[in-house]
Parts: sequence; structure tokens; C-alpha cells
Amino acid sequence: MALPPLEPWRRGFDGQPLHRLLGIRADEIGEGYVQFLVAPPAGSVERTVSTLAITTAVDLAVVMATGTTVDHRRESMNGTAEINLTYAREPGEEAVVRATVQHRGPALAVVEVRVTDAAGAAIAFGRGTYSIRRGAER
Repeated sequence: MALPPLEPWRRGFDGQPLHRLLGIRADEIGEGYVQFLVAPPAGSVERTVSTLAITTAVDLAVVMATGTTVDHRRESMNGTAEINLTYAREPGEEAVVRATVQHRGPALAVVEVRVTDAAGAAIAFGRGTYSIRRGAER
């Protein structure tokens, strides 16, 4: 898959109302990985990142990391099969969500997820699996 240019990808992602509402911002994307930054939205009275925002960012990261490995001429994204996320501690003022494809088979991608604070200390660990459907060559 051709990766999107970084700045237009960031602007498009960050411009989505749900992402703005939850404080999820695009940071990095590459073949087999994606990274988001999560912080309370501007003007929020909250001082810590919500676990809802982190969980949403994890799901988006699993989908997008997998999407960077899909050949859209012969395959299509089919849906999240499973996600698990274990929190090691409460989130603070910012979280970094990074998803990395660990295995890519013909019908399934296994994605490792790591959530840290800005200093790199662990907040949560997880794994997701994403279904890929093979289609007729176009």
C-alpha cells in the first residue's frame, strides 16, 4: 500500500469531530505501524486522558496499522476480529498510542499495541487482530 503523505494525513485525521472531541491526534504512520497522541481536548476541565479516548485510539491504531499492509488491488479490510487492552496504571496528562503489525497472514493481521506516557512509562499493553479479505485481482 502507498502510504499517505504525513502532513495531509495528520490534518485529515485531526479534523474529524470524534478525534477532536476525544483529544486524539495523528503523530506518525509508516508501513506496519501508526502512532497517535492523546490528551484532554483544548478547553477541557479534565486533567488526565480518559480511558475511553485511549481505547478508541487503540482501535483506530489497529485498523490503520493493518491498513498500511493491505494491497487494496487484491485485498480489502474486513473488520476488527478482537482487541484486548490491559491497563498497568492510570493515564496522566498525555498518552502515546503505538500499534505495530507483528504478523501478517493472508487473512489476519496481529497487531501489538503499547500505550505510554510522554516519558515512555507504560500505561497499557494490548493486542488486536484484524481480518483481511482476499478479493479478485483488479
